[in-house]
Amino acid sequence: MQPMPVLPAGFLDSDDFWVPERLEEFVNYIHAHPNVGVLFSNGYLLAGKTDFKELENFLKAHGEVCLYEGETGIDEIRRIKELSAQSSGEFKRVFYILNASDMNYYAFAALLKIVEESSGRHFFILAERPEAVPATLRSRLTEIRTDDSPDQKEEIVLKFVKADYAQRIKIIENIAEDKSKFNSFIDDLECHALQNSRHDLLPKIALARESSLIFNIGRKMSLEYLTNLLD
Repeated sequence: MQPMPVLPAGFLDSDDFWVPERLEEFVNYIHAHPNVGVLFSNGYLLAGKTDFKELENFLKAHGEVCLYEGETGIDEIRRIKELSAQSSGEFKRVFYILNASDMNYYAFAALLKIVEESSGRHFFILAERPEAVPATLRSRLTEIRTDDSPDQKEEIVLKFVKADYAQRIKIIENIAEDKSKFNSFIDDLECHALQNSRHDLLPKIALARESSLIFNIGRKMSLEYLTNLLD
């Protein structure tokens, strides 16, 4: 007997909705983690520039919206936990919108368990840079890019991947000078690897990111290290 290949299947209630990128993100994750059998998420990381009010107005048509603006610490997260444990009243769903730039480390840690356990509650975390959200929480969220110019960024990534070593060194000169460009490039390279089933690149990209963010190694050195690893 030979194992039979099984295509991913999704279940969507008639009164529910999915954001456009959800299926793509889930399929990419399943391909990158073949041991995963079931995947779900009630939390979203909107990476890039997002209009709070526009998102709030859209979600109001589907349930109650709790928008958190300003500093969000452990006390605010505890309040969210209390609210999420209560009945949603006339609404079947409750949406929580939070700004990552206003949250501290303890707020992220406290939110992690709530996202995992809440039913009928959905969390939208807005972050211009996805790395502003700790990796432990990011792993529980469906990440959606909201950047305005994906084609240009994809062109840079493709050029880097297809280039030889000497050409890559020239490409990273400009990227390494700017922290924002560096972070964006690493994110886009990671997305490219997922979309093209280059799962062998993912741990190498993560290593380059961690080398700069955690071990405080220079951005240029991290990219040079990644340049060597890609071959």
